[in-house]
Amino acid sequence: MKVLYFCTGYIIFSLIGYHEAVRIVRIRQPPLMKSQSTDITTSWDLPVGSTITVECEKPSQTLTYETHRWAENERFGGGRFVHNSSANAWTLSDLQSSDTGWLVCFNNGSVGSGSNNENTTVELADVESTQNSSLYIFVNSPDSLDMFVPLEYLVFYKLFFGAYFPCLPTNSSTEVTLILGPDQTNQLTELVKGVDYIFDKQERVKLLQIPSEESFYTCQYTNGGDTVSHSYYFYIVDLAALPHPILSPTTQRTHYLVGEDLTMVCYILFDDIESIVYKYPASNCSYDVIDDLGCDKLKTKGRITMTPLTKVSPTNVTSNITIRDLQLNDSGLYTCSYKIYQDTEYRRQGSLEIHVVDRQLTSVTAEETTLVGVNTDESLTLTAEVESLRQPNIRWSFESEDLQVDGKYNMSTKQTDNTWFDVKLVIYNPSIADQGTYHLTASLGSEDLSLDFFIQVNIAPKLSLLYSYHNHTIPVSSSGQTVYFQPSQVLTTTCESTEGLPQPDITLYWQDCNYRTLCAIDESKWSLLPNELGETLNAHKNQPYIHSVTENSKILRLTTQKSGWLKCAGSNIVSEVNRILRVGISALPEEFSGVGFPVTTTKQASQLVENDVIVLPCFVSKLSCTKNMIQIIRSSDEVYTKNSPNILHWDSKDEAYMLSIALNVTLDMDGYKYACRCKGGRQGPIATLNVQKFVYPYWQKHLNSIVEIASGQTYTMICRAGGTPLPTTTWYRDGKTPQRNWHNSNLQRQTKSDSNQSDVCRFRRILV
Repeated sequence: MKVLYFCTGYIIFSLIGYHEAVRIVRIRQPPLMKSQSTDITTSWDLPVGSTITVECEKPSQTLTYETHRWAENERFGGGRFVHNSSANAWTLSDLQSSDTGWLVCFNNGSVGSGSNNENTTVELADVESTQNSSLYIFVNSPDSLDMFVPLEYLVFYKLFFGAYFPCLPTNSSTEVTLILGPDQTNQLTELVKGVDYIFDKQERVKLLQIPSEESFYTCQYTNGGDTVSHSYYFYIVDLAALPHPILSPTTQRTHYLVGEDLTMVCYILFDDIESIVYKYPASNCSYDVIDDLGCDKLKTKGRITMTPLTKVSPTNVTSNITIRDLQLNDSGLYTCSYKIYQDTEYRRQGSLEIHVVDRQLTSVTAEETTLVGVNTDESLTLTAEVESLRQPNIRWSFESEDLQVDGKYNMSTKQTDNTWFDVKLVIYNPSIADQGTYHLTASLGSEDLSLDFFIQVNIAPKLSLLYSYHNHTIPVSSSGQTVYFQPSQVLTTTCESTEGLPQPDITLYWQDCNYRTLCAIDESKWSLLPNELGETLNAHKNQPYIHSVTENSKILRLTTQKSGWLKCAGSNIVSEVNRILRVGISALPEEFSGVGFPVTTTKQASQLVENDVIVLPCFVSKLSCTKNMIQIIRSSDEVYTKNSPNILHWDSKDEAYMLSIALNVTLDMDGYKYACRCKGGRQGPIATLNVQKFVYPYWQKHLNSIVEIASGQTYTMICRAGGTPLPTTTWYRDGKTPQRNWHNSNLQRQTKSDSNQSDVCRFRRILV
């Protein structure tokens, strides 16, 4: 049904009833404007079986009517609607209650028909508004049960919220009450007029509130003392949930050349559609434009055609629009909208932007044409977007020399949508020699466009961090590492940039260990070390200072007093890199990583005899473990912690924890292995007990009491002792250790040359 436009007019209406009375009614105001006048007749009650003749005000007008889409019978069916063309009058004979409804005089040329206008239509957005006159007729009979227009039987009736219910009384004096139900318990609920719904005898019932999407409703008709009810099952459509149409060109293109044709399909995933309307750039002209360039001129050429709505499935419909001989001013937004039955608005819209161009090659663009800071160890990609109706020819050049695909360059063109092409040039391992201007040319036939890229190659910094300790210089891993140093030693570190253009700036930072977090790095705790030369920096316990500076390096010296982190940072315009060294302070050798028994302890453990007492001190760096996790362990049944009752000592010093136990050695402890460890973490070298039965020292070979040696001769004296553990031997001369240069061959054999002196080889047992 179309939206109707009304103005002042009249319908000449003659009634032929049972008494052959003739009456004339003049309609002076439109029926939807009652607020302007209350004494104008806009409807008429007629008896069933009567015949009326209707004449429109103007000869140019046509009488039309509409049958409700769900009515059981067509209005004026069976040839009861006859047009007398000579008098421009219509005879409506043998009226039935199903003929109740509007009669409308449409101006010729407006959308409408002289018969049932129920078929769905397709409209142009700029159809000229029509001026009409109308009259609503009620056709009723004395039968009290014939009080409403019957509807065809459907399982359910689909309505949108805001549409009128098809409760169609056949008498202007009939009142209609809307009732919700019956529900599953056969209960009825009378709705409140003005709150839940409104009622207009000509426009029927409209809900103001929706109890549910799917419900039974009962229309109760009352006239005088008679009451008739009829129930319907309605499915209420939420207008806000209606789907948007899908508008797409049949070619799947959005760009067209001047002179081409464009056909678009409007696809709607909904079936209850009364009409569809298109809007397009040429339709935005006003109707007073009538010159050769106006919109009407374009239409008269037949440039624009539309097809009716076509149902392609039980729930989907489509329509096409075609614009021929496209012009530049046809570029713009195209839309299609639809209106569902009984609605007065086009509530959903599908849109598509169409571009009409006069050349195939439109543009060449790039987000970035100047690239600075290119890493030499990575490939460089120059990217441009070319807008073209067909795939263009692409040519790259560098310093006026065409580039070819080889090990240095790779070129590609990829279509990303209808008219856009992604163009790329990949430069592998760029160097300073690759710096300069690269030229892109896109061509298609006689058309060409170009774009320049400027490349400035920079090199990301790389750093080397070394530390010098005990006459050894060792590089720090790029992923960072922890090194343990003896207390109060001088540590020299060198941070050097090995690569980078422009030359990286080098900065040194220090951060003390926080043992509560096992010396985890806290990025907010870095302290910047001075960049100038200096002897000390009292703010740090390790007293770090810059020892020397070159163009690409800094040498730092510090004393190993406090564990912490040393960071060397190098940065230029490309990026920033870091090298990190965690300095750990430990009395243990460097290779112990801060956990273990002292070397003298493990050596002593290998030379035990029964009844010895050995002390096992376990040292653990605070940055390696928490105190509750420190253990001395032999087996799962022999574990010592700081809380064990039989430990010898527990101590917490500046940089380390110390847990010690004492063992009374017996022969059956031979081969016992003890470990100093952090539970779940590091473990130091194993201390293995080597226990032997004590054998008192004895001579295996000793010196002669008197030896005569000629002057200048060489004489070898052998002194060899046995025992468990093996005794150490010491040479004496006249009760004193020799002062001259003796040449030692091994522990038990020494050679000397002298005369007139007495020599004694003594032995003793030394427990270390």
